[in-house]
Amino acid sequence: MRYNTLKTKNKNTREGILESARRLFAQFGPKKTTIDEIAQEAGVGKGTIYYYFNDKEDIFLKVVQEEAEQLAGRLKSVASGPENPEQKLTAVFMEKLRSFSDFVNLRWLYDFIDSGRWSGLKQETMALAQKEQTLVEGILKEGQSLGIFAIEDVSKIAQNLLRVVSALSKTLPQGMSPGELKQSLEDMLEFILNGLRSRQELKPQSGE
Repeated sequence: MRYNTLKTKNKNTREGILESARRLFAQFGPKKTTIDEIAQEAGVGKGTIYYYFNDKEDIFLKVVQEEAEQLAGRLKSVASGPENPEQKLTAVFMEKLRSFSDFVNLRWLYDFIDSGRWSGLKQETMALAQKEQTLVEGILKEGQSLGIFAIEDVSKIAQNLLRVVSALSKTLPQGMSPGELKQSLEDMLEFILNGLRSRQELKPQSGE
């Protein structure tokens, strides 16, 4: 009984540290956030931080791992909704664009990798990218099997689509409404999908 109580207390303390770090990282960035500030925000001593985590990079890694798992779950969930592969792509990429505001620390992760800092985080970035690519590849292959898409290299197309959406997230104005965001994404995807659609799919129906 006493062991279970201690185990629960340790878990709560660890989660409290992670939640405090998540808020600070999102607001100030991992580079400007210090261990002392995390300890103060969590209401624990600095030694307690090091009892649960090796260093600030370790804390940040745990934070982005949790956010990455949540994002992967959300993307998988929205992909299971629409029946049409094109609608699935729109839903997945719309959710990914939203994720840049909901999961701010994932944006910091990409920025850190791009800048060459904290190279130990590269593996986490690659794991997240692979999950997203596998999901998009599955949708593209579904479109292939239905004769909607004419694609030779599914893997390359999936990778390029994800890169375009990530680039789009950095160019969209702040404060866009969900409707404006959806319209911008749909306009971009319509342009891209026109290049992916099979010739049969593009042929006008008889009588048109």
